[in-house]
Amino acid sequence: MNYSRNIRRTQVAKRIIASWVLIAVVFFLIGFLIGRITTDKPTDGLETDKGTIESLTNEIVVYGADSGEEITIKKIDWEVPNDFELLDIDLDDDIQEFIYSICQAYNMDFTFVVAVIEQESNYQADCVSETNDYGLMQINSQNFDELTEITGVTDYLDPYQSVIAGCYVLHKLFEKYDNPHRVLMSYNMGEYNASKLWDKGIYSSAYSRAIIAKQQELIESR
Repeated sequence: MNYSRNIRRTQVAKRIIASWVLIAVVFFLIGFLIGRITTDKPTDGLETDKGTIESLTNEIVVYGADSGEEITIKKIDWEVPNDFELLDIDLDDDIQEFIYSICQAYNMDFTFVVAVIEQESNYQADCVSETNDYGLMQINSQNFDELTEITGVTDYLDPYQSVIAGCYVLHKLFEKYDNPHRVLMSYNMGEYNASKLWDKGIYSSAYSRAIIAKQQELIESR
């Protein structure tokens, strides 16, 4: 008799626990759905900004994050500190200041990105290579669709838009690799081809070494 009561009590307890588990699951699903709806909601101004560049003296849509967080869309003021030093290179003051602002948003070194630009296009905004790489940062045409969808860039020969696209790619690579040579190798030959060299113990290339050397020259010239 006592054994039967214990069984019934055990069954009741199990039913109560099951009920609480079910309630917890329901609340979890509700919270998850609310979160997805909130996350998928377009950012204010995204629809009007996509595919265009706003007045460059005001603000611009920048895609990136300051740390290893998930890439998000944010707006920054295009403001350069008074102590910013222009480099003695073949780029107008405005585009240098713009590059600096983008680098600040992506937490990347200004001289690093400028060195990439020199290596890629020698500061020629209208440069188009035989392999269909376009603009200051030599974005390959096979990446246009994806980058246009993500960043809103539509003219890859426009120096400002080229910087947006190129810096976005560099930043995404920096989120994966903390070594600048790996980032540069991936930017230059693609991650798959670069990984083949890494598997062989090769962690730099003539391309990456040339850019790091140029970056150092730029730093020393300031």
